[in-house]
Amino acid sequence: NSVLKNTICVICAFVAYAATAGVKAEEAWYVPGWMRTKEPEELAWNSFTNVFSTTKNRFHKWDGNQLWPTAAKNADLEAVKLADEIKKMPENRRARLTLVGHSLGGRIVARALAKLSLDGVKIKRGILLAPAIPANDFELQKMGLGSKEPLIVVANPDDITLKYVYTIAGGEDGPAYGASAAFKTPKNVK
Repeated sequence: NSVLKNTICVICAFVAYAATAGVKAEEAWYVPGWMRTKEPEELAWNSFTNVFSTTKNRFHKWDGNQLWPTAAKNADLEAVKLADEIKKMPENRRARLTLVGHSLGGRIVARALAKLSLDGVKIKRGILLAPAIPANDFELQKMGLGSKEPLIVVANPDDITLKYVYTIAGGEDGPAYGASAAFKTPKNVK
């Protein structure tokens, strides 16, 4: 299916980038996208664990196996839960944490980082792979402040899912950041 192919392409692009950029973490959590939220999809998970091969890895489950509008609302609620979980961690563990979110998982990571920044809490790094969040969302301007290292955003203006399905199915306010990130870069974001 095209969503799986898109996921694989995004993760492969990230793997190539990470290999050349020397992305490293001591603890990395993968927050999956729409319809892949209960169990890791094998190819995506293998790609993720390849990038973070010397890392303590975690698959972050959430309730996204729903129709798009419900999944998007659940993603926004999950962002609050994720931020609260991270706030409760000891600072030395947060300082080693990298969050990687794909599609709606990228939305969760972006919103969680924005919430963390309001409390002056930072993790090591956030990585957004084709994030399904409106490009004009006010939390995008705050998300980089929840990360010690610059956030990495992998976006593709030709992403068919984010370019067409996202807008039609979700009723979102504007195009997806994951299909247009290059046009509007917040602080502390590569």
